[in-house]
Amino acid sequence: GEHLVVFTEGGEVALVRPNPEEFEELALLPVFDRDKNWNPPGLAGDILVVRNHFDMAALRLPVE
Repeated sequence: GEHLVVFTEGGEVALVRPNPEEFEELALLPVFDRDKNWNPPGLAGDILVVRNHFDMAALRLPVE
């Protein structure tokens, strides 16, 4: 759609609106408290799966 779901190196999931003029972060959810979260997220339907070397989480996203 009109937004990106981003998993950050710091272990947060961010909802971002793509804008070439400026960074537009709409929401930020801390998931892990470890650094070096380098794995790409996976999306299946409304479930977002994120992981690092030690942890894994499945988050249900609101879908319209």
